Amino acid sequence: AWNGRHSVSQYPLGMPVLIALFSMLGWKAIFLANVSVLLIGFGFFIRWLRSEKLHPAFSWLYLYYPTVVFYSRTIMSDVSCFALATIASFYFSRQRLFLAGFLIGVAAQFRNTMLLIFAGMFLGLLGLSTSLREKISNVLRLLLGVAPGITLLAAYNSMTTGNPFLTPYSLTKGQPLSILFAPK
Repeated sequence: AWNGRHSVSQYPLGMPVLIALFSMLGWKAIFLANVSVLLIGFGFFIRWLRSEKLHPAFSWLYLYYPTVVFYSRTIMSDVSCFALATIASFYFSRQRLFLAGFLIGVAAQFRNTMLLIFAGMFLGLLGLSTSLREKISNVLRLLLGVAPGITLLAAYNSMTTGNPFLTPYSLTKGQPLSILFAPK
């Protein structure tokens, strides 16, 4: 996308960074990026099933989820986001809220819309927590975890569009896409 001064990526930088890391092993290794992240997520899913005393055979639901089947052999960000969301949900279910928030912040570096999962977690904490003190404590831990990811995303948006809430995607499409999902 052209921002008036130079070309910028219209997507967040998470997947390009992941691909760059794997490309150090050779250009064919970039196709291992999604598979590697997928297998890490798969391991967490099996761990989650076992901790809930469910049979690990249900883990095949993870591997045969349509997004995984379709995108696992590509270099698109869907599989990485799916795996990161799974791992973040695992930690959220264990009340490891800072880590869950941090992983959602990392996932937002792959796709901005991953912040919707954060919104769901945030609202869930407001509904699940019993006392006001517990609600504040839980929400703060989640917010502190996601803050670095949101800060990086806002900085990238500022550098590319001049507005921390406006994504570079809006430079190529007619309708602006905002972190806040609101028009300019």
